[in-house]
Amino acid sequence: MNSIPDLVTSAKLKRLLSFYLIQNLSQTIEQHFSESRRETELEIVTLQNDLCLKSVAGKEHFWCLVSKQKYPILGNVTLKISALN
Repeated sequence: MNSIPDLVTSAKLKRLLSFYLIQNLSQTIEQHFSESRRETELEIVTLQNDLCLKSVAGKEHFWCLVSKQKYPILGNVTLKISALN
């Protein structure tokens, strides 16, 4: 069984990793798709916390369920990436 300090450290590590991944992804989107890094980060965090989308995460057509009005940057980037395939 994990001790309380181990759990706290694990939670902090997960948050730090999540923060790093969001920054990395938003930087890549800014470089390749000319989207605002700050606004992209905000959309990613909002998407991660969307309870309705959490219930369908991992579904094959997940991005079809994501509102283009609520997540315009991510929707736009998704369309551009899918057009490359």
